[in-house]
Amino acid sequence: MAKLSESIAAFMKDAVSDPMEKIQTAIERIILYSRYILVVFYIGLAFALAVYAVAFIFEVLHVAQIAISPPESDKGNFSLVMPILELIDGALVSGAVFAAAPMVAEA
Repeated sequence: MAKLSESIAAFMKDAVSDPMEKIQTAIERIILYSRYILVVFYIGLAFALAVYAVAFIFEVLHVAQIAISPPESDKGNFSLVMPILELIDGALVSGAVFAAAPMVAEA
């Protein structure tokens, strides 16, 4: 990390002589290297997707259990519509997170 900062400092010192160009070059470098800060967010997104995948598997097993032996109720028949919609929602959310990550990486 020290070599990187020394090389950046040397490049900026040799590249320009005008003070405004130095400021512009410094701002450009800050913007360019700030993208590496996003690595933390990518790792967090990957971890969140892994946790969400495990929760999704448990929900699939729960829906399968309900489908095989539906709970009995005095108020009427049990419907699988809501549990299936929750599975669809989970798939759409994970797909959206997965699709958004490359867009952020390109920016």
